[in-house]
Amino acid sequence: MKKMEALNLPPKIYRTAVQFKIDKYGNVVDVQASADRPEIQVEAERVVSNLPKMIPGEHRGKRVGVLYSLPIIFKIEPPKRPRKN
Repeated sequence: MKKMEALNLPPKIYRTAVQFKIDKYGNVVDVQASADRPEIQVEAERVVSNLPKMIPGEHRGKRVGVLYSLPIIFKIEPPKRPRKN
């Protein structure tokens, strides 16, 4: 797993909104994110795309796809300095 600090982002809180669909087979598809920084957008899409298979929605006895919108907040902290002994 890639660490966010490797992206050289300044320490702060980054917000993104991710939209995706759980299709009628339970797969996560059509993942789209919007964020101020492209690095955050890509990471949010990666995280949501790796969600496990889910139970699909059902309408009138048939499986259907369901759209979701999810806010994600990334908190980037400054690097920790080693303690002096």
